Amino acid sequence: MLEAYSLVMRKLGLAEARAFLSHVETSYPLALADRPDHEEAARSVRRYPDQDITMVDAVVSAMASRLSVPVWTHGYHFDTLGTEEWR
Repeated sequence: MLEAYSLVMRKLGLAEARAFLSHVETSYPLALADRPDHEEAARSVRRYPDQDITMVDAVVSAMASRLSVPVWTHGYHFDTLGTEEWR
């Protein structure tokens, strides 16, 4: 949802992004990151010092791994992180 919201906001504008956010909040259960997700994300960022992987991407990757779900993405950092992707 984090990445999708940013994409909708950039491509379609703030009003559409807010409508998207409302739809997601009422239609889908949202998972929250926990401390181990953040710790794994920090390890991932350090593992690839030559990459500009954001903590958002690293936390999403850690959560996806923990929950055994693919990530819906348009970003290439998930390839680097070895995250299963849904495209």
